[in-house]
Amino acid sequence: METEEVTPANDMKVIDRTFYKWSGGFNPNQPTHIWITPVHGGDSKQLTQGDQDDHSLSWSPDSREIAFVSNRTGDWDNNANNDLFAVVINSGETRRITDTPGPEFSPAWSPDGRWIACAASDRGNASKDSPAGNTEIYRVPAEGGVPVKLSGSLDRRSSSPTWPLDSKHIYFSAIDQGTRRIYRVPSDGGNVEQITQGASQISGFSLNSERLVFARNCEYIPDELHSVDLTTETGKVLTSFNSKWSREVSLAPSEPFWFSTFDDLKVQGWILRPTGFTEDETYPALLSIHGGPHGSHGHGFRLSHLALAGAGYAVVYIDPRGSSGYGQAFADGCVDDWGGGDYRDLMIGLDAAIEQNSWINPERLGVFGGSYGGFMTNWVVTQTDRFKAGVSQASLSNHISFYGTSMYQLLMEYEFGGKPWETHDAYWDRSPIAHVANTRTPLLLTHGEVDHDVPIGQGEEFYIALKKLRVPAEFIRYSGEGHGISKPVHIQDFIQRHIDWFDRYLKSD
Repeated sequence: METEEVTPANDMKVIDRTFYKWSGGFNPNQPTHIWITPVHGGDSKQLTQGDQDDHSLSWSPDSREIAFVSNRTGDWDNNANNDLFAVVINSGETRRITDTPGPEFSPAWSPDGRWIACAASDRGNASKDSPAGNTEIYRVPAEGGVPVKLSGSLDRRSSSPTWPLDSKHIYFSAIDQGTRRIYRVPSDGGNVEQITQGASQISGFSLNSERLVFARNCEYIPDELHSVDLTTETGKVLTSFNSKWSREVSLAPSEPFWFSTFDDLKVQGWILRPTGFTEDETYPALLSIHGGPHGSHGHGFRLSHLALAGAGYAVVYIDPRGSSGYGQAFADGCVDDWGGGDYRDLMIGLDAAIEQNSWINPERLGVFGGSYGGFMTNWVVTQTDRFKAGVSQASLSNHISFYGTSMYQLLMEYEFGGKPWETHDAYWDRSPIAHVANTRTPLLLTHGEVDHDVPIGQGEEFYIALKKLRVPAEFIRYSGEGHGISKPVHIQDFIQRHIDWFDRYLKSD
């Protein structure tokens, strides 16, 4: 199936599918298939055929087959029903391993050849990206069959299933209350065991039967490699790439806090104190809002947070309902309610942070966030005037136009209970642009010009409305950038503009 045709004369693109955009640009005009090529040179061989995409590979231990992920429903643009398959190397014969209503991800073949582990969701109406439903760790017979959930007792979003050489356990990572840890579960079922300790983020790991090696970061230390002896359970730090840099700057861990929100739900937040903090001064504070909506904050290295703390700001960040790391019921908390309970959690959490820290100046507050955090920043400034300034990055402003121009039709249908022409009022009522006339807060909007996750028109709509309303606003377009800012010169500019904007409105009398 051809997705697009490009003619040299005019570079015209002919689109014939719904899901034709992705984060890096346009979906290629050919499906992704599995190929093999000799390591020492020779002809490559295509193993899978068809109009669908085949991806996420895992070799069988005898090297006769490759397990992979594919959506073979014939309607892959309108569902996320990925299943597991295997292809025989010599013949190209493909067989189905799973047939479930929900999606499977990340197959990992056990070294003894008996099992395939995967991350999966049992929700059949999942989004392709940022789903509310947690993925759990499953085990399925290599010859095919019904997947068995192994990590369900943890009730956390889990990923990256990995086998040791003895095939007795499955190791995986999961986010829990702001900390990403490594866990393991017996491959034949049993209790989930926590392996790594401490308040940090694990960003990748590998293991054999004796040793686990992983990359770890926290608020004040970028990634370094660590290891744990799986027999003695003793750990050590393997690298110190950032030790010299860490000694030259003043960094500190964040301070977690908990509060009860409007319906007695327990919600977690963190405070990063400004550099050079002293108890006898008061400081302006910035509320940072994460993306997703089912993302999370926590004990991770965030350059923007550290730069803002270095500029004299307290940074308050909160995981409102809808965030990952607190169980499935909590993650479902913002479905059909964007800007409702999660907005109230953020405001009540900020109040709690101010009440618990008398050094925060409640008259000098700012707010910022990107993606869903950008949506929420836009929403916040239409709902309250308590913030002196805001910065909104890659933000949503109009859910109706977002549905038709982004790559997130499935996400919006799930989160809003239907398509815009079916649930129009729900889409419109929770769109910041519908309430923009209430805005008094000066707002800086930034956006990548080739953002296909949240197209730049979303930022433009809100910016133009603010200018027509004569609300102080600036719009920064980053050439060649997508949903995130990646070029070093742009990262530096992006962070400095945050500081300059907040300084203008929070530090000037």
